Amino acid sequence: MANQRQRERKLEKGIAEGKKELTAILSKRKRAISGAVWEGVSATKFMQNAATRERLYSEIAKEYATLDSDINDWVVSKSKVTSKNWWNYAKEDLPNGSVSGTFGQFSNKHVENIIGMINPSTVSRQVAINANIGGMAQNSIRSLRAAVSTTLSEASVEGLTNPQMAQRMLRKVGAKNLNQLIFTDRAGRKWSAERYFSMLNQTLHSNVARQSYIATATDAGFDLFQIEGGVTGSSLENASDPCDEWAGKIISMTGSTKGYPTYQDALDAGVFHPQCLHFLSAVPPSEMPAAKKQEKVEEKQSDKVADKREESE
Repeated sequence: MANQRQRERKLEKGIAEGKKELTAILSKRKRAISGAVWEGVSATKFMQNAATRERLYSEIAKEYATLDSDINDWVVSKSKVTSKNWWNYAKEDLPNGSVSGTFGQFSNKHVENIIGMINPSTVSRQVAINANIGGMAQNSIRSLRAAVSTTLSEASVEGLTNPQMAQRMLRKVGAKNLNQLIFTDRAGRKWSAERYFSMLNQTLHSNVARQSYIATATDAGFDLFQIEGGVTGSSLENASDPCDEWAGKIISMTGSTKGYPTYQDALDAGVFHPQCLHFLSAVPPSEMPAAKKQEKVEEKQSDKVADKREESE
């Protein structure tokens, strides 16, 4: 049976592999966009022929669409692998016979929903995970059109030749400026593609692992889970990270087991935020002294609140 540290390493390994794969996808598409821009702008008739320019704009849009497709394929592929790993971990943790059927059956029932749930519920307050790649394509094309228009205006005043117009155009919009893939989140902050995909990679692996484990254990009838993983790198960088306070706590997934905070309580407190590496392990209350201990603590806290309320009344 894999222990907590082995599971942490499994998660870290998946994230490291995902980083390499995303870097390769991004680099390939950047090179393609750069090549299309340099070739298009350098064409003899680019500055004078609208049809030639439209072909370049269309090519840029296609490259962004390919990037979008590549990322979607990557998300599905990594989600299935990670989901299977954590289905197996849940099967290890639960009593023999608790998990019935194969991963294929589990996948047909859950994995599509899990892929759709990779965004944490607190995402709207932190960062837009699902960036609009089509919108970035439009921004790049808009920048290119503006540079063309400006160069043509300057050419009519200064009497620039075609080669001179092409050179000025290249200076105004170098290919490197069109393939930066800048993401804007809901708060208006700018993210470089590298930083954005790093966050997406880590968040995807963590959330898919967690959701797959939860679905497996809840299907088997388990409601209590312990938050595992200790203090993470993100916690060390953020002294107010709520995960520090919740690490090790036992929560009720549905709220049906009284005396414990719920999974929704943890989400509302900001736990399992983007890039959070904490995961869960199923807890059979009758076999886990820590669960009984926490239950008593929660009951005492609840009693104190009730006593204070009565005194104030």
